Amino acid sequence: MTPRAQLSRSGSGRRRLLIAVAAVLSTLAACSDDRGSQGSAPSSVTLGSAEAGDPAVPAAADVTVPEGPIGPPLAAAAPAADILQAVEDAHGPTVDATAQIRRFTDFPALATPDGAVLTELRADARNTVDGQAVTITSDLALSARLGLDELTTFYRDQLVALGWAVTLDSAATGPGADAAVHRLAFQAPESPYPLDDLTIEVAPGPVAPAGPDGGQPPPTSTARLHYVEQVPAGETTVLQRFQGWATGLPLPVGGTITGAGIQTSSEGRESLYYTLTVTYGSGSDPAALADAVRRSLPTPEFSVDPKPPTGDALDNWVYLTSPFFADARLSPHQTAAGPILVNVNARVPFTPR
Repeated sequence: MTPRAQLSRSGSGRRRLLIAVAAVLSTLAACSDDRGSQGSAPSSVTLGSAEAGDPAVPAAADVTVPEGPIGPPLAAAAPAADILQAVEDAHGPTVDATAQIRRFTDFPALATPDGAVLTELRADARNTVDGQAVTITSDLALSARLGLDELTTFYRDQLVALGWAVTLDSAATGPGADAAVHRLAFQAPESPYPLDDLTIEVAPGPVAPAGPDGGQPPPTSTARLHYVEQVPAGETTVLQRFQGWATGLPLPVGGTITGAGIQTSSEGRESLYYTLTVTYGSGSDPAALADAVRRSLPTPEFSVDPKPPTGDALDNWVYLTSPFFADARLSPHQTAAGPILVNVNARVPFTPR
C-alpha cells in the first residue's frame, strides 16, 4: 500500500483532516468578519491474434476522509459501456469529489467544498521504461460556491495538515483584469518517488447576473487538481481497469499493453476519450501491424472506416467505425528507442447526471 493510501485510510489521517477543515473554517470566518466590518502493475497481457501478413465549507464534524469510493471501483478490464456509465454517474453535483475519482484511479482522499460540481476527470496509467513501476496521472476539475481565496485556503490548509509539503504557492494574473489564477503544488508525504505530487489551479468561476432585486449571487470558483504518482510494480490495478474497453479490435499477437486510460472534456461538448497503448518489439513494422488489423476487420465491435478523414499523410493510421464509439482510430509508430507503439483512441459523447 502506498504512503498516500496508508495516510488516507488511517484514523490519524481522518483526525488531521478534521483539524485542517477546522482551520479553514476559522480562516473563512475571519474573512467574513472582515468583510462585514468593512461594509498496477506493468501488464504482460498477450493480445488476441489478427491474421498475419451560499458560500460555506462543510462543518468539521461532517467531514471525514472517505474510506471507500461512491459506488464500486471500476472492475479490471471493464467494458467501454461500463466505463461510460461510471463516468456519467461521477460527473455532476457531489459531496465527495475525490471519492468519485477514486472509483477509477489512485487519488489523495480530500474534503470537498460546499456546492461542488465535478466537471472533468482523467485517469491514466503507464509502465515506466524499465517496467519496475507504473506512473499514474489523474485529474479532476470542479466548480464550487466559494471565492477564489476561500477555495485556495480550503485546499492549502487541509493538505498542509495532512503532511504534504508546499512546493509552490503563487498568484498569477492571466489575460483580462479579473483572470487571477492561484497555483499550488505539494509533495506527497513519505514518498520515495520525486514524481509524487499534487498541483491545484484555482480560478474565478463565471459571474452570474444579478437577481431581480439587484442582489449579487455568491461567488463561484473552479479548481483543477492534477496528481502524479509513481507506484512500484504490483501495487496498483489502475492500468488493468482500462485494458478491456477495446475488446473486439483484433490487435496482432506479441504486444504488451503498457498504457491505458480515460479523460473527459466539457469544452464545447461533453466527451469521454479512451486510450490504449500496446508495445511491440523493435523487430516489428508499423505498416505491417496496421495492415494486419485491417485484414482482420470487421468484427461486431469495429470496422474499417470506408471514408476516413482527408488530408492525413499518416499512411499507417487505421480509422475505425463502431456501433458504440462516435469515432476511433489506431496509429502505429516507431519510437526513437526502437519499440513500436500502437496507440488506440476512441471517443463517445456522455451526459452528466
